[in-house]
Amino acid sequence: MFAVDTTALPAVARWLEEAATGWSAGSLNGLDWHEVLLPFAVIAALTLLLAALAPAMHQTALGDQALAPGVRLSRLRPLLVLAGVGCTATVTAVAGPIVFIALAAPQIGRLLTRAPGVALVPAALSGAVLLLAADLAAQLLLAPVALPVGVVTTVIGGCYLAALLARRSNRHGG
Repeated sequence: MFAVDTTALPAVARWLEEAATGWSAGSLNGLDWHEVLLPFAVIAALTLLLAALAPAMHQTALGDQALAPGVRLSRLRPLLVLAGVGCTATVTAVAGPIVFIALAAPQIGRLLTRAPGVALVPAALSGAVLLLAADLAAQLLLAPVALPVGVVTTVIGGCYLAALLARRSNRHGG
């Protein structure tokens, strides 16, 4: 039979626990370029798919009238869901769940462009800037200890959400 060296198992278990804890908090700490090459390729392919679908997607704002110019909603909707879920799953697999970026970025992008709907490019750029700023804050706040970026976005997003709720409560007299 095979002999298994079990002396390294506690160290491996500790490493896995630390990696899982960092991932669950949403962390960019410790990522190397070779770890993000495949995710970048997946995101690039899905971005090309979204760019190809963009004209049809904008026509869907017309609702059922979008059927007239030849947009097949039964084919378009699953492709858009696939692209959106694929992008989200790829980023989450690498960095973990980084909360509130996806909630804030579309709103900021819409405010900057004064567009009636959510403009994808401004929303994506807003999300990138928010994530960059949050990661920079996470690295500098308690330097030399780097916080997971998800901790920073949770604190900022939680404060923002509490302010919105307080403002709504004051407006409605509650």
